[in-house]
Amino acid sequence: LVSVAIDRTADVHDVLTAAKRFVINILDATQEGHSRRFAQSEVDRFDGVGWHPAPDGEPILDGVLAHIECEHFATHPAGDHTILVGRVTGGATRSGSPLLYYRGGYAGLGPG
Repeated sequence: LVSVAIDRTADVHDVLTAAKRFVINILDATQEGHSRRFAQSEVDRFDGVGWHPAPDGEPILDGVLAHIECEHFATHPAGDHTILVGRVTGGATRSGSPLLYYRGGYAGLGPG
């Protein structure tokens, strides 16, 4: 199982918590622009962003360090967030460094 916490005021909250399946994209250290774009409230966050569908159609962003395909397992209220729990059904990884967001800023994590 994996979990993510989604702010209840996020415009994608209801879509994600109602979805039967979802994908978690783990961004590469070079993809800060993607993180900033998807954090904004825009009508079409995917406009101009390369992606391809997972076997069940959920979006996998091009160039991500890893992705985790999940089926909805549970949701739990947690203050101003909802914890979404998924049962892992697939995914992939590649070599590289993850993008980190820490104390209000972005950082990379060196290999090894």
